[in-house]
Amino acid sequence: MYKNNKGFTLIELVLAAGLLVIVLTFVFSTLFFGLNTFTKNNAQYRLQTELRFAADFLLSELRNAKELTLPDSFMKEADYCYIYINSSNRLIYEDNFEIKVLADVELTTASFSILKTDSRNRVAIALEGIDGDQSYSVDTELLLNNVFNLPAAEGKQVIKYKK
Repeated sequence: MYKNNKGFTLIELVLAAGLLVIVLTFVFSTLFFGLNTFTKNNAQYRLQTELRFAADFLLSELRNAKELTLPDSFMKEADYCYIYINSSNRLIYEDNFEIKVLADVELTTASFSILKTDSRNRVAIALEGIDGDQSYSVDTELLLNNVFNLPAAEGKQVIKYKK
């Protein structure tokens, strides 16, 4: 007698479905791991880029300043440029013509100090920011070319200078 063997048995379907679930679980877990890693690395890259850009801007602006002080608070005066931390913890540059955000990330630490070396002055800059669960810090010092005999100052959040 001849049997019709077309189609799959129930056991074959269950085994195929089980293997499919195992393969899909592996594929999607790998996909989500890669996506999570990309998201974290993107946040870290953005944070590093913002803080490095801000530090580079500060170095280029302050290196040849003709006059520089670190006041206790921000109070705008004509003909001066300012770099300060605003109320939402962003680093801001302001002069008579423009206001721009230098680091569009939340700063947890931002301080400026004047360090003395003989009659020469250096400005120490410390910036630390967070973006999600990522953090990054930049610490640098800059020798002032045109400003001499400034009093030492530490931990200020405003720089007032003339170009």
